[in-house]
Amino acid sequence: MSIKPPDLTWQADQPFNLAYQDIYYSDHARDGGCTDVVQFFLEPAQIAEKAARLPRGQRLVVGELGFGSALNFALCAQHMVQAGHNLHFISFEKHPFSPDQWRKVALSRHHQLPIYNSLSKNPLPLLPGWHQRRFANGAVKLSVFHGEAAAGLEDLHRQNRQRVDAWLLDGFAPDRNPDLWSADICSALAALSNPGATVATFTAAGQVRRHLEGAGFNVRKQSQAPFKRESLVGEIKEGNPLDRSRAAPVDIHGAGLAGATLARHLAEDNFEVRVSDIKPPASGGSQITCALLHGRLLGNNSPEALLRVQAYLYAADFYQGFDGVEQTGVLQTCAPNLPPAKMARISKAYGGADDHQAWIQHLPPPKASQLAGTNLAEDALWFPHAAVVNMPALVADLLNHPNITTRISSTTHTRSEAGQPLILCTANACQQVPELSWLEITNVWGQLDLYTRGNRGPRLPIIGNGYYVPVQQSGCVLGATYEHQPWFPSQATQHNFDNNAHFFISSQSSPALPRWQSRQRAPRCVSSDRVPVVGPVGDNLWLSTAFGSMGTSMAPLAAALITGELGGSLIPFDPAALALLRPQRFLQRQARRGIRHRAKSPER
Repeated sequence: MSIKPPDLTWQADQPFNLAYQDIYYSDHARDGGCTDVVQFFLEPAQIAEKAARLPRGQRLVVGELGFGSALNFALCAQHMVQAGHNLHFISFEKHPFSPDQWRKVALSRHHQLPIYNSLSKNPLPLLPGWHQRRFANGAVKLSVFHGEAAAGLEDLHRQNRQRVDAWLLDGFAPDRNPDLWSADICSALAALSNPGATVATFTAAGQVRRHLEGAGFNVRKQSQAPFKRESLVGEIKEGNPLDRSRAAPVDIHGAGLAGATLARHLAEDNFEVRVSDIKPPASGGSQITCALLHGRLLGNNSPEALLRVQAYLYAADFYQGFDGVEQTGVLQTCAPNLPPAKMARISKAYGGADDHQAWIQHLPPPKASQLAGTNLAEDALWFPHAAVVNMPALVADLLNHPNITTRISSTTHTRSEAGQPLILCTANACQQVPELSWLEITNVWGQLDLYTRGNRGPRLPIIGNGYYVPVQQSGCVLGATYEHQPWFPSQATQHNFDNNAHFFISSQSSPALPRWQSRQRAPRCVSSDRVPVVGPVGDNLWLSTAFGSMGTSMAPLAAALITGELGGSLIPFDPAALALLRPQRFLQRQARRGIRHRAKSPER
């Protein structure tokens, strides 16, 4: 499933692609290519002028062929943020950089363009399909498709949600990469363009001009003296407009992690959001102060496997900078639900055994033991971007936005006002709505236990048969139970200790066992197939629930999905993975078993 990065050589700080025998950017002004980007792309495409004409808070949509070293994106984003505008930058890249290549590029650019710090610390994974990131407190949204540009453009057209205001065509030269400059590609650009959309390229090739004109762009040559003779600039008058209006405000009922991440996504897309709950924020399952964000991967190339990896990688990036999130990294060891064969499959699927992927690494016992500070007898998967999450602190910070208001409600809202979206993020309480009794969701209880540990035990979180998390100076949290029927708390405490006792006794003949301090108990809402329930269930009524043990990883991507559907923007989902989340799957399964409901939720 992983993609091999480009084969590069370096001419000083400039990457050179050996397969295409071409540079990634020109540098006539000796400023790392910045002047050339402005002269060849940003100014001819009228980026600043277009942004200034947009209503306040609306995003300018810039499309690009050839993400490359991200120089066009970095400069465009910096100019937009400095001018107080919002940006959605959509790009396509067949040969994405590896983490090491991003770090090398960032070394020479991060002082002038700080966004490279983020790109290098949490680079886009070498996996096919869409990958989305946010920058500048949500003012900048980046969506990159890894794979053939034709496939990415086709998916963008299939979604029929996003139109582009300006195109930057920056693939390798047409004589070296002709597929990226074909008539079909140019027609796809036109079909995805807003009226008045501009196109700017570095090339002046006659065939490219004819393809763009054939697609409906009015194209002219622009002098680029003294650096280059000419380049091409164009504009499409008609285009294919989409309605940019949006429903506002949006009501969210449920102020846990699901509701808070959704509220934050909507608020950053300039929605007015009203969050209500019958309890204070971060009640229920979101009251846990020591949850883990880590990869719960399958590695079998199924839609659910794709959904899980997309969700984890998106969440790891989204949470950066919020209160309550400490990026510690997490080691995952072999366990009954992760036998060695499955670990090897996951490692192979996502490139964990090579040096190209930074987000997952397959470590042999000596390296894993050295990292953990304790003796581990088997291989482990290392997730360096994984984190310990204090959910009440995170929820509070997520809800701290000028477009979000919160209140305590005396009742559970189940009806939306006319034309106004209502999203239920109320876990198992969603099933109490009469029209939603067909939902196959329930609560499963869990418990964490806090112990003292002295100087013993691993120095970082480890997941195996349960999990161990060091906290503060001398404590640790052990967990977590999965109780289909609630256990006695003392029984759950003994279960958590038994699953993790080897961390305290493995290296000592007469260890001083840790001392129990306290416990936390909370319900998790899970579905019958252990997949979250996300999507519309009626006119202006939506669900985001049943995240189970994967709330920290799944809630942000679910929020991106609903925000994209309400706001009419690109959804970074594979269609098969998206279908897994839809609430209507339960109705379809029940219908196959002969069960019918009077009030069916409409198919979406």
